[in-house]
Amino acid sequence: MKILFVNEYTLRPGGVDKIVDMEIFALQEKNYAVELFPVYHNKLITVNGNINYSGILKTYLLTLGKLQNAIDRFKPDIVHFHNIYPLLGSPIWKNLRKGNSKFILHLHNYYPFCINSFFFRQNKICTLCQEGNSLKYGIINKCYNHSLPYSIAASFLKVKPEQWINLAKKIDHFISVSNFICQKYVEFGIEKENISTVYNFAKPIGTAEQIKGDYILYLGDVVDAKGIEIICETALRLPLINFVIAGDGRDYHKYISSYWNAGNITFTGYVDKEEKSKLISNCRFVLLPYLSWESFGIVILEAYNYGKPVLTSGMGGSSELVVDGKTGIILENLNYDFVYQKINEFWKLLESNNSYFYNCLHLSRKFNIENHSQKLLDIYRKYSVE
Repeated sequence: MKILFVNEYTLRPGGVDKIVDMEIFALQEKNYAVELFPVYHNKLITVNGNINYSGILKTYLLTLGKLQNAIDRFKPDIVHFHNIYPLLGSPIWKNLRKGNSKFILHLHNYYPFCINSFFFRQNKICTLCQEGNSLKYGIINKCYNHSLPYSIAASFLKVKPEQWINLAKKIDHFISVSNFICQKYVEFGIEKENISTVYNFAKPIGTAEQIKGDYILYLGDVVDAKGIEIICETALRLPLINFVIAGDGRDYHKYISSYWNAGNITFTGYVDKEEKSKLISNCRFVLLPYLSWESFGIVILEAYNYGKPVLTSGMGGSSELVVDGKTGIILENLNYDFVYQKINEFWKLLESNNSYFYNCLHLSRKFNIENHSQKLLDIYRKYSVE
């Protein structure tokens, strides 16, 4: 069996990028013929935020031609598309000649229906673009990076949501990262029998060395949709507990300027590898009060690898990863008083309760690359003859 992976790599390697790289490595180790067709964002948007519109169009057209050549040359049984929405906005597979190849599309997010992919605006769920069948709402409201140019760029080349569903008929099978995102795409118009859920995994980046920790950790994008304000406001009510917010994002500077004088809140900026490993290892638990429909929540698995429980709102697919009362706590609501109470109680509980630590380590073993790659192969085999 021959598999061609197609993926857009972001300016900083994100969770999807790492998943793709490990999938390829795992399949190559099983002696499958695998090739990668990458597209890199650094040619289109600079770290300073300059947008190259002509570059986006040129890259799309060049990518289309080069990808067709790769399919014609390699003659893959499976073309597995991963993250192809932010800049290659128009479904690149719509103009490809498939030959004998089967197309599989991995659903990591909601980019076809929402230009910021969160379904979130003004501190609440927003599905205007999907329901109104137009991305104009996302542009008008500057939904991408709070910027009109960025919002135009994020919608550049994209088709309307209903057209995307129609074009998706060229895809032979879809893979969703959670049952939640699967359900949403079915609601949007994808046939249920054409989607399989395959959970992501997290490769351990260190070892679990301690049960107790010195602070509460948030790890991920620093954007309103992740509930950063809830974390900061709760921290102000718990001055004797330290909070660490690790990551960056479009709202990073807003929160630094608002909470710079809070003595128990530390903003680290973007972290990776050893620095990330150390932060997770030394925290007491991970706090994720998501306000939007999280498609998965790979940071939860990263926490479990260190035996660290997770306190979360359980929005979207994140609720499928946390076993309430065993590997963490799912908050019933995000009222400030309620969150404050739960965080305070959980902090004290973990002083003497080690069961969460061992439960998390045990559950983490389920989400591994071996199980993940085997499920991919099971799907591939339905569409190819080895």
